[in-house]
Amino acid sequence: METETRSTPSLEIDSNVVYSSSREREKVDPAWKHFSLGKDEKGRNTFTCVYCRQTYKGGGINRMKRHLARIKGDIGSCKKISHYVRYQMLEYVKEFELKKKAKKQHQEETFSVPSTNSDVQEDEDVQEVFSNELPKRPILGKRKGTN
Repeated sequence: METETRSTPSLEIDSNVVYSSSREREKVDPAWKHFSLGKDEKGRNTFTCVYCRQTYKGGGINRMKRHLARIKGDIGSCKKISHYVRYQMLEYVKEFELKKKAKKQHQEETFSVPSTNSDVQEDEDVQEVFSNELPKRPILGKRKGTN
């Protein structure tokens, strides 16, 4: 008859593992798998795309998502990314934009002050007084340089 022995796993501390300080935030965004974070000579963050090897200074992870999603205007597009990763990043960018829009709308609803007709009338009076007191200045166009 065989007896089964169960052993509890022991906790061993590996001296080769480097633990990050509690001040450093953990990078949990899925886009970090596609970028490496570095520092330039002034200590600012740089991001290097693992696909096209382009290095970008400034911005954050959402800007880098735009690089992977090939959204023009904010950053150059990655030409070497797979369709699957591009689609994922497009979805993340859309999700971020929706959250941003909802947050802005919530803030406007929370902090807006409803106006009454008397308040509007008083504001119009104040604007009229100010507009009558200010001297009118001629509108100047762009000056041409002289040779």
